[in-house]
Amino acid sequence: MEMFFVSILPLILFVIADLYRGMKAGIVVAVSCSVGIFFYFWIKTGETSEFLVIETILIAILGGISLKMNNSQYFKFQPVVVGGILSLISLWYQLFDQPIMIKFLPLVKSMDPELAKQFASPQMMNMLGNISWILIINLLLHAAFVAWVAVKKGNVAWVMSRLVIYPMLLLSVILYSIGSAV
Repeated sequence: MEMFFVSILPLILFVIADLYRGMKAGIVVAVSCSVGIFFYFWIKTGETSEFLVIETILIAILGGISLKMNNSQYFKFQPVVVGGILSLISLWYQLFDQPIMIKFLPLVKSMDPELAKQFASPQMMNMLGNISWILIINLLLHAAFVAWVAVKKGNVAWVMSRLVIYPMLLLSVILYSIGSAV
């Protein structure tokens, strides 16, 4: 849930404020929202996640650049940068360590030990490795799509393009699972 609020809410508020008050107001509202979310989770939990820190910093930096250059394009590339960074990190783990989906198994184990046991089979490990490749490809395709929409389309289409990653990932994994079961 944290990921959704941090990555989507500031962008939606940007579009609304931009529509009624202009680009500068939109960026100020989005950056303020992102910083507010950061402090809310920090105060609530007493800690922060790397994702939350990266999202907040990127929104602030790209928002500042957009204000300085008087061009919202820089701000709109924040999801592209995040997608690129996540895909590169995932690719690094895939090639030089272990697939990112396998890397997170200890987290699953801490949340649900029974589920973690099911994921420990060699067949499931292989499947998770393949799903990691699907994740990398989807993140790269999504980043390219969001970049294109940011340059060519309006604000509402841009926010909608940002949301497309969730059904894209789900559909890809479902299709992979069906294909590997046959």
